[in-house]
Amino acid sequence: WLDTAINEKGFIKVNVYQQAPIERVYAIGDVTDRPLPCLPSAIGQGSLAAKAIVLDAEGMLQ
Repeated sequence: WLDTAINEKGFIKVNVYQQAPIERVYAIGDVTDRPLPCLPSAIGQGSLAAKAIVLDAEGMLQ
């Protein structure tokens, strides 16, 4: 199941909400397949992931 979450370069694939292809798994920063692996990007991704986690827990994330 983990193979579905990792791309050919070894990074975790995420969607716009920082969700991995595995249910309830989120990833941010240098481990993701997103461009610009730097601190400001990771902070923004973390904020987005936190909001998505709350919405997901409330059943409001599609």
